[in-house]
Amino acid sequence: MLRDKAAHDRLQAAIVALEEKTDAEVMLAITRSSGSYRDIDHLAGTLAALLVLVVMLFVHFHGEEIDDHWVVSPVVAAYAVVAVISSRTFALRRLLTSARRRGTQVANAARSAFVEEHVHATKRRDGLLIYFSALEREVEIIPDLGIEGRLESGAWSAIQRDLEAAAHGQVLESAVTDALGAVGKLLAEKVPKTPHDPDEIPHRLRVRS
Repeated sequence: MLRDKAAHDRLQAAIVALEEKTDAEVMLAITRSSGSYRDIDHLAGTLAALLVLVVMLFVHFHGEEIDDHWVVSPVVAAYAVVAVISSRTFALRRLLTSARRRGTQVANAARSAFVEEHVHATKRRDGLLIYFSALEREVEIIPDLGIEGRLESGAWSAIQRDLEAAAHGQVLESAVTDALGAVGKLLAEKVPKTPHDPDEIPHRLRVRS
């Protein structure tokens, strides 16, 4: 979904339809990951190198002599290959990080996106950011003050949980569309459309690198 232009167009259209029923200015931000995991790539490579070295030593001390010249190359190769695989896929980064770290990075990145994408800058403070990070499979929904004051503090929890659960099943587009529908229903009730509502956030979908 991150690189699917057709999916982006459909989501953009869903947000436009949503905003026809509410004064809220909604932005959906989707990103591959939140924060840096380069240390995890190096850790994965180091663990792979150690595993190869242990296997080679085991073989060496159990009757199959290995020439010293053949020790370094496999160890270095294992480190390099696994580090590259980790940097380009999600599985190892998820496996070697804690849920707390992933959650903290997503929360911090979402708050940064709220400012960087100018969701906070609407005249009536009625911006809303839905931030989804694919690697962590986590969601942050950040309402500005003009929306926050009209809703209960836990209003977004069920929407976040449903979207995160769907992300684990890899049905991202339909899950995001369902989440937008739930957000739209809530906003139409609590922040209904009024005459002369300006469109202050024209770029409603942002795919962040």
